[in-house]
Amino acid sequence: MRNRFKVLTGSRAVKYLLGFLILLVVADGFITNYLISHNIAHESNPFLWDIAGSHWLIIIKIVGAVVCAFVLWDIYRHWQKLGVISIYLFVVVYLVIVGWNISLLFL
Repeated sequence: MRNRFKVLTGSRAVKYLLGFLILLVVADGFITNYLISHNIAHESNPFLWDIAGSHWLIIIKIVGAVVCAFVLWDIYRHWQKLGVISIYLFVVVYLVIVGWNISLLFL
């Protein structure tokens, strides 16, 4: 049992999860831009209302995701359990967000 936990919390797994998180955040940006430009949905985040539907949303998503990944990596290096829990939590949250956005494409 301990070996399974080590596989899920080792630095290699955490790096892959952070890369996956970055991909999810960027995918959210692309899907959101598509949904907004085709009048299927609107942006719910008030901080992004003005830029939603433009290329700036993608740029902000990419930069923000990379900065957050570095912050999460730093948290992981100093407080391993907190870092692992946070990273898995954000991955799950963004899986739900991207899943929701994709479901809007089929409504």
